[in-house]
Amino acid sequence: MTPLGHDRYCDEIDKQVRQLRAVVTSGADLTVTVPTCPDWSLEQLVRHMGGALRWVDHIVRSRAQDEVPDDEVPHSQGPEEQGDPAAL
Repeated sequence: MTPLGHDRYCDEIDKQVRQLRAVVTSGADLTVTVPTCPDWSLEQLVRHMGGALRWVDHIVRSRAQDEVPDDEVPHSQGPEEQGDPAAL
């Protein structure tokens, strides 16, 4: 199988993040469990994804050569407000 190109991966990440954002901002219940990871609420999943995206952004922008701990990533845990779709 031929690997996809870099731009294709970036496009897919963008698409998936937009879809998740649309669900969250459409008024979805943030306390509902996620079918593919039933131990997590929708809010926990969004916070996890947001943290992962901020972590990668930090690594790329800083050109980090070593592992970057979460506490070095600005806003790695997301907004302090709980249950606020707009803040997420």
